[in-house]
Parts: sequence; C-alpha cells; structure tokens
Amino acid sequence: MDAPRALSSPSANVVRDGKRSVIPNAEVVSGHIVILKMGDTVPADLRLFEAMNLQCDEQSLASEAMPVKKSTEAEISAPGTNKPAVSEDEVGIGDRVNIAYATTTTIPKGRGRGIVIATGMVTEVGKIAASTSKKQRKPGRSMSLKKYGAKQTIKGGARRAYDAFGKFLGLTEGTPLQKKLSALAYLLFYCALILALVVFAVKRMQVPEEVVIYAINAEIAIIPESLVAVLTLTMFVELFKDLAENRFLFWAVVFGAVSVFPVVYIPVLNRNMFKHTAISWDWGVVIATTVLSTSSAWRYGSQQEEKKH
Repeated sequence: MDAPRALSSPSANVVRDGKRSVIPNAEVVSGHIVILKMGDTVPADLRLFEAMNLQCDEQSLASEAMPVKKSTEAEISAPGTNKPAVSEDEVGIGDRVNIAYATTTTIPKGRGRGIVIATGMVTEVGKIAASTSKKQRKPGRSMSLKKYGAKQTIKGGARRAYDAFGKFLGLTEGTPLQKKLSALAYLLFYCALILALVVFAVKRMQVPEEVVIYAINAEIAIIPESLVAVLTLTMFVELFKDLAENRFLFWAVVFGAVSVFPVVYIPVLNRNMFKHTAISWDWGVVIATTVLSTSSAWRYGSQQEEKKH
C-alpha cells in the first residue's frame, strides 16, 4: 500500500509562455502543457492532444500486462457498446486511451503532449494513496456546532447514527453485492413479520399453539429454498457474458473461491514481475478441486440430496 505514495517524478518538461522549460514535479499545475517522450514518467494526469506512437506502461495502476497505446480520440466507446461513454464511470481506467496517468505511468515508446487535468491527491494514484492512508469521513457527517450551527449538528449526528446502524446490519459497508444481499435478507425478514401479523390478525390476535406454528411455517416458507444456488447460477451467467465480450478473467473465478490470499504478492502481480504462461494437469486438478469444494451451491446441493434420502 505504500507503493503508490513512494512513486514520484522529479521533473517535468512543460511549455510556459510558448517556451519549453523543465520544472520540478511539485510546480506542475492544472492547465500546463506537458511534453512526453520515451523514458519519461508522467508528472500528472494528462488529457492527450498529441500522440505519436505513444505507449504508456500502466502496470502499477491498471495492472495492464502490456503497454497501452494512447491516442487523442475525443470520444471513447463504453465497453461492450458502440455508444460513446457519457461519464468516466462508464469506462475503466485501462480503457481511457486519451488519458495519461500520473506517477505510475512511464513512456516505453513514442512521444506526445497533453494538458494537465489533475495533480497531487486529485489524480487517480492520489485517490488510491488517500484511500489507503486513513479512513475519510463521509461528507455531511460533521457535528461542529461552532462551524456549521445547530441544524448541521443534528443532521450530522443522525447520519452518523445511520452509518453505525447500517454497518451493524451490513447495509452501508461491503461490496455492492453484499449490500444488496443484506437488503434482500432484511426485506424478506420484514415480509415474514408482516405475514405473521396477518395470520394473528385473522385469528383476532388470539394466538394458540396451532396459530403460532402456522405463522412460523409461513415465515419460513417465504424464504426461497434455492437462494444460494440461484445466486451462484446468476454469477455464472455473468461470467459467460464477460466471455462473450472478450473480458473473461479465469483467475477471477479461481481467486473467488479462495478465502485467504497473500496480499504481499499483489504489487508483484501489478508490476508484471512474472507472467502466467501455462498450467499443468496437476495444477488443473488442484484448482478444480478448490472451486468445487468451496462452492456454496455444490455443498447446498449435496445437503439437499442427503435430506431426500
């Protein structure tokens, strides 16, 4: 995690008042025109307007194994479509061919020019360094009475309480899939409670043992029996969609079944210090065994078969 903070470019070739000069990297600001040539390190995030066989090595930032060929295209198509992307969120960092990124990028080939659009902690690598340095408070959570007044104090306290409660329930932290699954679980829970109240209301809130058992059975019945299997199949279908778009990542399937991964090797992978060339039959057996043995759907199906017999 310290690698993005340690990367730096000592100087940059810029154009000032129509004259070319070399300035320290810290003096580069938005609006400067930066000249790039083979062997240079990009001092800031640049929007390229001139590129002559320009290639950028983005291993440390985007984990691209090969240098990325840059261009000056004004519009970039969103992945999987022929329509131009409306926002940067629709295009991954590795697909933004008209942008050269700060610090992590070196020029192995070609030359070009670009205008500075972001410097310091606003660059892509700066955002990564900021996210690994310390936990930032979400906007609108301040409770400073002197600075923002009583209204913001109440609002900030309410939002902090919501964040803490959401973290406890798993609704505000985790991956997008985990958040959606947590929301689905609580939705089913509330539906089950409503169904139990309906059962009690039909009996005019008289709850003998038979009514309680019926209400519990109704609550259990609302939970899908094959929810885990459906989720696994859904993700399996999405992988084939990626395959159709030539974006299939086999190792994503393998690493998705691994509970512990040595993060110390992640910089080695990102810097392209070794390459995957082939896989032997014995490693194939190990990988297949790992995926099958750790698949929740496989275990779930086995348990259901045992119950039937």
